[in-house]
Amino acid sequence: MIAPNALGKKHFWQALKEGKSGIKSITRFDVSSYPTQIAGQVNDFDPLDYNISPKESRKLSLAAQFALSATQMAIDDAEIQRSDLEKAGVLLGVSGSATDIIESQHGAFMTKGLSRMSPSGIVSIIPSASANSISIKYKCKNKLLFINKTKNNKRLEFSIN
Repeated sequence: MIAPNALGKKHFWQALKEGKSGIKSITRFDVSSYPTQIAGQVNDFDPLDYNISPKESRKLSLAAQFALSATQMAIDDAEIQRSDLEKAGVLLGVSGSATDIIESQHGAFMTKGLSRMSPSGIVSIIPSASANSISIKYKCKNKLLFINKTKNNKRLEFSIN
């Protein structure tokens, strides 16, 4: 469980029992011009705690890092052996992801031009990026399925690889 009020199922459950809210002032970007300056932001997340290397974390969106970390937590909780994961598939529903990468790549494009955009950044913004990252990291060889539904419910994407 990765949530604004706690990381991990034990801490999350404790936070719920204590009525601890994860809603706080936004600190990731300047919100001074916005009418709302609070959100449920995950603050104490360190990708190294979930076996995501510094190199990986630079290439992955925060959403993909959360997906990989939640996957690691689920594997640990279920006591699944890594060798058994080769028989597994990945099913991941996403409602939006990679906004951090989209924003940074847009900034790079606007200030420095197309040549300063990262190829890995471009690949990270596709809806299946988080599911792809899980499948690659854990060497899952079965089908990859992701479901992406837009906010306005006008488009539903499915991908089976």
